[in-house]
Amino acid sequence: MNKLLNIFALLLLPVFLFGQIKTISPNGKFETSFAIVIDSKTYSATKDAVDAYKNTLQKEGLGVYILIDEVGDADAIRNKLIELHGGKPELEGCVLIGDIPVPMIRDAQHLSSAFKMDQEMKWERSSIPSDRFYDDFSLKFNFLKKDENNPLLYYYSLDPNSAMRLRSNIYSARIKPIVRKGAKSPYEQINDYLRKVVAERNNTNKVDNLMMFRGHGYNSEAMEAWSGEQISLREQLPSVFKAGSKAKFLAYESRFPYKFKLIEEIQREDLDIALFHEHGSPDLQYINSYPLAKNPQENIESVKYYTRGKVAAAVRRKKDKEEQKDYYANYLGIPREWGELTDSTTIADSIIAHNMDIHLEDIYNAKPNARFVMFDACYNGSFNNDEYIAGAYIFNEGKTIVTLANSVNSLQDKFPDELIGLLGEGVRIGLWAKHINYLETHIIGDPTFRFAPAEKNIDLNQALTLKNKDNNYWLALLKNKSADVQAIAIRKLFDNEYSDISRLLKETYFNSEFGSVRLEAIRLLIKLDNEDTVAVLEKTVSDPYELIRRLGLEYIGKNGDPRLAGAVINSMIYDNTSKRVMFKASSAIGFFDPEITEAALKKAIDENTNLLNKDEVYKEILSSINSRKESTDRYIVEINDPALKLKSRMSSIRSIRNMTTHYKLPEYIKFAANVNEDPVLRTTMLEALSWYYWSYRRNDIVKLCDDILKSSEDSPLKTQALKTKNMILSN
Repeated sequence: MNKLLNIFALLLLPVFLFGQIKTISPNGKFETSFAIVIDSKTYSATKDAVDAYKNTLQKEGLGVYILIDEVGDADAIRNKLIELHGGKPELEGCVLIGDIPVPMIRDAQHLSSAFKMDQEMKWERSSIPSDRFYDDFSLKFNFLKKDENNPLLYYYSLDPNSAMRLRSNIYSARIKPIVRKGAKSPYEQINDYLRKVVAERNNTNKVDNLMMFRGHGYNSEAMEAWSGEQISLREQLPSVFKAGSKAKFLAYESRFPYKFKLIEEIQREDLDIALFHEHGSPDLQYINSYPLAKNPQENIESVKYYTRGKVAAAVRRKKDKEEQKDYYANYLGIPREWGELTDSTTIADSIIAHNMDIHLEDIYNAKPNARFVMFDACYNGSFNNDEYIAGAYIFNEGKTIVTLANSVNSLQDKFPDELIGLLGEGVRIGLWAKHINYLETHIIGDPTFRFAPAEKNIDLNQALTLKNKDNNYWLALLKNKSADVQAIAIRKLFDNEYSDISRLLKETYFNSEFGSVRLEAIRLLIKLDNEDTVAVLEKTVSDPYELIRRLGLEYIGKNGDPRLAGAVINSMIYDNTSKRVMFKASSAIGFFDPEITEAALKKAIDENTNLLNKDEVYKEILSSINSRKESTDRYIVEINDPALKLKSRMSSIRSIRNMTTHYKLPEYIKFAANVNEDPVLRTTMLEALSWYYWSYRRNDIVKLCDDILKSSEDSPLKTQALKTKNMILSN
């Protein structure tokens, strides 16, 4: 009998160990709640600081649960958060402190803004660190394995039956300390940080001091994009532009090196918000390029620096230095000695290179004081690493409380300041961020942080949780004077499937004076794909807000309705001085039937009255149309060529993910439906077709998937058909 009892106890033991989440409930009654998720060792070492943080939040009316993870169980944590969200008081968000498992998500690249990597590569590189695992309960995941070298990394695959779009139920954030030689222990960092959060709690600090910086290469350095964003911020955060407030817009071209000035800026004690638009990595903020030359001598020095850099790089690759000097002397038509590497030039060049960027060490030696910092950059929020830029900003003696950053690469052509005006209305960072999430977007720091509201007539923190489904409430807020209060109102009405949403979005676009509100209306309307969608998209190409013109062309390309081809042509004729807009137009033009675009081009040129060189413009745009057609035709030949290697054909199929050539969809569908074709290629084609989720012909893809799903055999093809169908219907 004792032996049987022991066996029974052993069978129960794994359930007990791997499901154990110790819960400390809020003290008192609250309407909404928040969860501090912390591992047991960290809690033991930081209990006083954690409890002080909890008490501070509860004084503000937010009930706080402390969930203590005993053994490192990502699924148990997620299940507990789902349970709390479904109970009372309703859970609005959580923060993950210390050694909480990091979900590494696979098979979900479509939920990121830009990440596209072959999953055959090393798993740590080809997976996306994402806490959407903990905050979006409509997503379904299948556990794959733990990382062999880093036990905090848990690999999950997105289930084909999952929702295929993001809509976080709660917000989440990370307080994950820096691990480096010579630094304080992780427990000391967390203690210091939480004490800072409590000490800096100030409900009277309004948003009235903002700094925005643009680094080299961002958005093609288009001045139209830069100026348009400033106009939009004036509409979204009007309090920053009043007398006594401060708004600084900094661009890398104005000085070299810029990083020292930027460090001075982020150390200003009165700075509320810092917005960085740049390129980045886990350990770098890319700030400058080599300074632009202003006279012949500077041009010479620039060529010398360039040449020495090329020669030095070749030498590091074990190439012969003298041969490289000869090559660049001939290639550039310059004296051979300009490529000479000496001790003095090597030292000077290394100093120049180092000063181009902000390094982790620069942040460790600084005291960042901007209370909130947003990194519109790749990899600055890679919290799966021991050291990362976004973490360095909060774990120091400065007053920075919270950052928003990306764990992998991030798209440039997105709405970086979407709904940011809500911060000026006193909305918690977390409640704002959950409405702008991509798979890679993460809050590092305290997500409950908020500024004092500009107006005290509404409490959006309560409303965004407790009145989430109250359409009458959100309809009333359409009359609010704040641009982003109006924008969040139409978002909520859309999410709640308000019966007259299409008409409302169309009228909002044509009647709103605010660029951010018009853009929100477009971003929602594209998902409906109806006559209102076409009517609005056609007009976006002439909108006064550059980002609307730019994203309008992206949406036109992803929709592909032939009636919109003329809008792309008009953009290429009348907006050809807007660099980033033209980048989008030159892509979109290739997604339409060339016969339709050529006819639209001829009509537009014939009717034009202002061009000085009609023939040249006509030839230039026609060349772009033909070039895109040739690329598409070449890919189709390669896709259908049985003589090519499987890998080459797969590569050509994958190219159509970004080249959504709607007029070729019948051919793609026929290929995927062909039972005589290689199943691997058919599966790859089905995956590529999932990126046509906004196509005006998307129902044809759904029908294809349904036909494949009728097959009785389980297979990767059938699994992909289910995933593609769900992706199209979810978006």
